[in-house]
Amino acid sequence: MKPLFVITTLAAMAVSGCMTAPVQGTSAQKPVSESELDLYSLEHQVTHYSKVEFGKNAAKAFHEFRKSDKGYFGAFAYSSGPRGAFSYSATDGHGTLRTAREYALKNCSTYLVAGPACKIIAVLTPKGYVERHKATLSKSSTKALRNLRSADKYNAIATNDAGYVDWVAGYSSQESANKEAMRRCSLRVKTRTQRIQKTYPCYLVPKQ
Repeated sequence: MKPLFVITTLAAMAVSGCMTAPVQGTSAQKPVSESELDLYSLEHQVTHYSKVEFGKNAAKAFHEFRKSDKGYFGAFAYSSGPRGAFSYSATDGHGTLRTAREYALKNCSTYLVAGPACKIIAVLTPKGYVERHKATLSKSSTKALRNLRSADKYNAIATNDAGYVDWVAGYSSQESANKEAMRRCSLRVKTRTQRIQKTYPCYLVPKQ
């Protein structure tokens, strides 16, 4: 039986598009259970680690980072050297704070010409976020999970720590829905241009 409909959520577009968060690899990690997942609201908060005096361009980028409507997880890395390089990773939200930090630092160091090493000066997280050893979702994945609750028939959502998310609904069995969500997510991981040489495998999100 063919699925009734398939919806893919990517990047800044509501239904389809192209994410900019980096990811590499095609393997799947072990399934995540409901007890291993921390689910938050769609609202975000900004936590400052240190205050710096930005140049004009960096100040503008930081303002956009703080006001981002694309959501968590994000991080802003900065170098305060004479030619201060800056970078932030909140384009469409990462699946974990660790991944957001890694991406921001890597991107910042790529453009660093002189001065001290880049460091994280602020992060973007869900409101009420507590950092602990549990799986987390990007804002896009959280939205997709909420949509699945009202979807007909069998459905599934697959994502990874970089924030890629694919969800499907209207399948004739849970097994076929799971396989298709994982196939789509893994394919996206395989075909995207990389900036960080690190694997972020896809996994199935438990429906709560």
